[in-house]
Amino acid sequence: MKPEPRWKPPFPVGYAAAIDSVGSIAAPLLASVSAALATLVVPNEEAFRWPNLTVFLLVGATLVLVAAVQFGFRARQYIAMPSDLEQWWPIEDAAGIDLRRQIQRYHATKHQAWATAAGHAYNAGLLCFLLGLALITIPPGNLGGYRLAVTALALLGALAEAAWIVYTRVTQDADVLLPEVGPEWTPSISPDTEGDG
Repeated sequence: MKPEPRWKPPFPVGYAAAIDSVGSIAAPLLASVSAALATLVVPNEEAFRWPNLTVFLLVGATLVLVAAVQFGFRARQYIAMPSDLEQWWPIEDAAGIDLRRQIQRYHATKHQAWATAAGHAYNAGLLCFLLGLALITIPPGNLGGYRLAVTALALLGALAEAAWIVYTRVTQDADVLLPEVGPEWTPSISPDTEGDG
């Protein structure tokens, strides 16, 4: 029988750092740009073909990206490194080791839940932002020449992001092939662990 690993490590290993950067850098930046673009559309409705839909997507992007910031903040609270746990609970008998294992697993589970919510919110917010950006490029009159090229490029960006979201969802549960080096070194990869990108 394979012994139970002492810790429940994140997988992929950099997942916590990626979610932290989504919640502290990417989502706030995109939320502020979305809000700024929405405030430019409102007083200039006649300059856009679909101003209401454009504002709806940009305000939606702002709100969902702010939610990604909040979820990322909550996820960050549950990052518990083994060295931290050993320092905070320096009990070296079997009960102390089991206590640290339980605390770390609890935190890993909570982190995973909030990180998943942050990833979903970021993906939805980014998609709304890109669609709103594409709608901004469509004038009320004829769409031709360079404006058509710009609109097509913006729509292509939104479609590429949608395809990326679908691809990461479909492939997230793919088996990870790691070399077998022994039970004490082989990470336990649970199927509920997922990476958002």
